[in-house]
Amino acid sequence: MIIINILKIALLSGSFLTSCGQKDVADSDTLVFSKFQKEKRVKFENFYHFKHGTARKFYQTDSSFIVWNARGDDGYFFYQYKFPKMDSVAAYLKMGRGKGETLAPLSGGIYKNTLWIYDMVMKKVIVKDLATSASLSNVNEYHPLGSFFSTQLQDSLKLLVTGARDTTSHKIKQLDLITGKEINRFGSYNDVPDGIPLAAWKQANESQLFINPNSKKVALAYRLTDKVEIFDLNNNKDIKTIKGPENFKAEFTAYKSSDNRDLVQRNDKSRFAFLSGHASEKYIYLLYSGNNHESEHRDNGRYIFVYDWDGKPLLKLTLDRYISSFTVSKDGNTLYGFDVATNYIVKAKIEY
Repeated sequence: MIIINILKIALLSGSFLTSCGQKDVADSDTLVFSKFQKEKRVKFENFYHFKHGTARKFYQTDSSFIVWNARGDDGYFFYQYKFPKMDSVAAYLKMGRGKGETLAPLSGGIYKNTLWIYDMVMKKVIVKDLATSASLSNVNEYHPLGSFFSTQLQDSLKLLVTGARDTTSHKIKQLDLITGKEINRFGSYNDVPDGIPLAAWKQANESQLFINPNSKKVALAYRLTDKVEIFDLNNNKDIKTIKGPENFKAEFTAYKSSDNRDLVQRNDKSRFAFLSGHASEKYIYLLYSGNNHESEHRDNGRYIFVYDWDGKPLLKLTLDRYISSFTVSKDGNTLYGFDVATNYIVKAKIEY
């Protein structure tokens, strides 16, 4: 609830300036498409009844299943189970302000056998080694400089971030985890329309980060437009921009807040695009909404889009129910989703 309220405040205070949509930029590295190479239907079956709240994300390691509890119900944000029988192992990261505690984990994940989150309120990164006990002595904290929308641990020493609340025009920043300072930048917002402040344009084009496990490539999945971008981290190069299958523009209203900040608010035309995702060495999997931001299912989706790391739209999965989050097994053959209607983690085989 803390995260939801903060985001509402960021989007709703102030006076309106203008309303606009995203402007297309045509180049040889952009693919606009309307149909995937293949389309399949997915029928889920119940796998595990999660009793601690709503699963925001979950992750499968070699022997464990980690569930991220969205609001910290029952006092913890992460629950670990022994896979595949789902025997309870431990709970991690309490709600609070102390060491190893968090108030608003906005993004996080698993890097090798390490659990990590970024707290947008306390502006800290918490790292927990899952191979050790739940003791606080095995938790490290870092304080990157700035506020961000999405973060991704690139390795044990580097943090990738998007949505930096600053005056720079770059899409991705690479930070040193120890010092919190910037190391490198990737991509640029070179399509800002006339009359729209850069800060507002950056908010309207916020995206989630998904990194290839080999740490060489990263994908940006946009919130308010069905656009995906892939970057080569080694060569600091934008590999491909993919727009579709609807290719709808980010609709928003830019305004000036009471404290003179340039912000945006969603309007009656705003739609959500990508909600969640998973990255393997072969594929990028993205949960797609397409629904108006005021609709009942704005935060849930019935479609998963699959791309390869060269930017080819390979597969559209149509699900038999709405889910809010998902993951894919390490062998790539099983899809796990969270059914918001029943609180069940559900599973299904994937056919490519």
